[in-house]
Amino acid sequence: RYNPNSYGTVHDLFPLTWPSSYAPHYRRFYRKELEAASLLKGVVVISDYVKGELSELYPNLKLIRIHHWTGNEFRPRDRALARKKLGLPLDKKVVLSIGTEEPRKNVDALISAFKSLGEGFMLVRIGSSRKFRSLPGAALLSDVPFDVLPLYYNAADTLVAPSFDEGFDAPVMEA
Repeated sequence: RYNPNSYGTVHDLFPLTWPSSYAPHYRRFYRKELEAASLLKGVVVISDYVKGELSELYPNLKLIRIHHWTGNEFRPRDRALARKKLGLPLDKKVVLSIGTEEPRKNVDALISAFKSLGEGFMLVRIGSSRKFRSLPGAALLSDVPFDVLPLYYNAADTLVAPSFDEGFDAPVMEA
């Protein structure tokens, strides 16, 4: 069923390492696919971290690491100009957080830490934000157009990514 002259790709092992976030049928399918990957010419992984995790579980796989990359749109720009375009304050430290609220993302720690910072800070949250609604003054954005996303990175003073587990954290790379 698998072409021995082809390659597969594994981005992460989250269906196995964070099973509560995935349906049982998907976890069974994922495990079956990984077991069959030994029939492929090789498996491309996106980080040394994923390569290490995968080689522990499936030592017979032929693994090749190729990192993700970003385009030229993720480049340094003037912070004040980015904030003006986005309507963000110039007089506060802007903390950027991007992602989901899965347990492995550890957003509870971010919320707790942010609450202790005081009024000189503003949180800009892009992605799922249900847990962040209790934070006064936070900018909660669910969908940001791709061409606008780089402005948020440039407007921020810092990006916070408190995850317990990542295959390759795209926002860190983009920042």
